[in-house]
Amino acid sequence: MTALEAPHKPRKPVMRCPYCIEGGGFKVMIGQGGGDWYMCARCGHLTLPTDPVFECTCAKCAERKNRSPETRR
Repeated sequence: MTALEAPHKPRKPVMRCPYCIEGGGFKVMIGQGGGDWYMCARCGHLTLPTDPVFECTCAKCAERKNRSPETRR
């Protein structure tokens, strides 16, 4: 069986941290085993693409949420 004939695994999407820069672009986040979680190894930002109501609790997201006009009411 050649490489072209071998079955292909579906590729995981590439998730990038919205805060950390590496090599001129946003840093690629690490896929966590046992689910659809992705984490930035630098700042700890988390994302769960399959859950639209998930909110990250990393320090940068918490700071952004605290500065949001909606949370100051």
